[in-house]
Amino acid sequence: MYDIGCCIHKSRWRQGFGREVVHLLPDWGREREGIAVTAEAARENRGSCVLLEKCGFTVLREASFRKYH
Repeated sequence: MYDIGCCIHKSRWRQGFGREVVHLLPDWGREREGIAVTAEAARENRGSCVLLEKCGFTVLREASFRKYH
């Protein structure tokens, strides 16, 4: 199983980098015989949630999130 995540520098937001990375990672995991690919984003992080949905991910459960510092 692979749990993916990415962090795109703010100066590169809305330029397609996040979608390209998140779209390619499930294939990368399957090529390495992964049985599942998961991703996590806080509900408050609407941009990341939308990105994951556009790339075919669905919400399986919700968890709480507490920002560091």
